[in-house]
Amino acid sequence: MNRSGIAALGLALGAVSTPNVAHHSRANFSDELLAFQATVTRVEWVNPHVYVYVEAPDEKGVMTEWEVETQSTPNLIRRGWTARSLGEGDVVTIRANPDKNPQKKLLFSMSFTKADGTVLASQGSAGRIVVDDVPGASSLAGVWETTGWSAGPRDTAATHLPLTEKAKAAAVGFSVSQHPMVECIPNTPPGNMGGPYLHEIEILEDIVIVRVEYNEVTRTVYMDGRSHPANLEFSNQGHSIGWWEDGVLVVDTVGLEEHRWGNGRGVPSGRQRHIVERFTLSDDGKTVRLDYFFEDPEYLTEPVTGTINWRHAPHLTLLRYRCDPKVSRRFVSQD
Repeated sequence: MNRSGIAALGLALGAVSTPNVAHHSRANFSDELLAFQATVTRVEWVNPHVYVYVEAPDEKGVMTEWEVETQSTPNLIRRGWTARSLGEGDVVTIRANPDKNPQKKLLFSMSFTKADGTVLASQGSAGRIVVDDVPGASSLAGVWETTGWSAGPRDTAATHLPLTEKAKAAAVGFSVSQHPMVECIPNTPPGNMGGPYLHEIEILEDIVIVRVEYNEVTRTVYMDGRSHPANLEFSNQGHSIGWWEDGVLVVDTVGLEEHRWGNGRGVPSGRQRHIVERFTLSDDGKTVRLDYFFEDPEYLTEPVTGTINWRHAPHLTLLRYRCDPKVSRRFVSQD
């Protein structure tokens, strides 16, 4: 099949999958909202989640330490945080959801209010830096932020996909503790093109570079007319070639290494996986529509398509995101 035929096929098929990009489940946390005053004892400014430790008296007056989970460092920085926003001895009022197991002194933070009235939000849109009106881009080059993103249900396997028997068998044992991010293994495209993080496109003479803030991934797209090599070196991001079709960037990717959740939550992907992405800039230059197509005969009975939307974010820059495996594994014993 030629290039145009591959791209057209990808857009014509109707099975839609939401990329798998979020980290771990929140199922262990209650919807109950606790609010109490506490004193900060230490802060771990790490990824994939920042942890704040506080002490407060329990119902018997005994001082008890709580572990408070927040967001990643880029997410907090864009809400106005710094690594020094909270420090040892700070008195704060915490709003958070507790773990369903009352024996665990674990919280999922909504916000911290300091003694001077400063509110440090860690969930939702509250406190997040947002610019309503930004200039349009003249090309796909620049910084882009995902809009309307959803990873779908966090606590079930992606069984809505057209799965082979092998894939169904793999999904039976679904557990959030098996998430590749437990080992800081980045997601593959197109999943890493979604999520609440930034993307940057740099257009050079013979290549296009796509940078993904989440896990600091860099994708190289060869635009010099080459084909995929006969002897592929399989990798997490694969081998990508691209071309332009009436201003639309088309990216064709193969050579993807096997991935535990490459096709969706709990659904592996194999070395036969093939992806086509189409990046289309809107007429006003303010948004990008990313239409994707992927096939994987080992795990999918038919190809899957979907769409991710980005908005222009020239006021933002990609931030460091170094995933710490020790921190990432921590939730396995908590879920």
